[in-house]
Amino acid sequence: MTLPSSLRKSNPLLIGIILALLLGVTFLLLRGAGFDFFRASLLDEEGACSDQRDNDGDGKIDYPADLGCIKSTDRNERQDGECFDEKDNDGDGAADAADFSCRILFNGESMPKSRCQDGVDNDKDGKIDMTDGGCANAQDHSENG
Repeated sequence: MTLPSSLRKSNPLLIGIILALLLGVTFLLLRGAGFDFFRASLLDEEGACSDQRDNDGDGKIDYPADLGCIKSTDRNERQDGECFDEKDNDGDGAADAADFSCRILFNGESMPKSRCQDGVDNDKDGKIDMTDGGCANAQDHSENG
């Protein structure tokens, strides 16, 4: 296949920039809300958080009842699932909102661990975690009391 003479004489940098822009716009459309709207309108597809079904099997249906839904337009009922499953997933004696990790970052129950369960002598007194008198419980984030 040969390129037309007009393209052979073009600046390769300009062609690269144009291609990069086209690829960038395509990527944004495929990943962004524009594509979701387009796909939903073509397929008549509802998001998992507004389809009147318990998609994640937690006994709760859609937003706001299912805490895995941050908003009604979410396509996934499992937002930060460990923080809403009523289980102590990391075995530290606290589940969901009572777990340090879920209170701070909603990042799952095991990351990050509080200073009173991280295995480090954070206050440099020679005692670690629950052996340190400064820890009230495993969810305490200060070994200093």
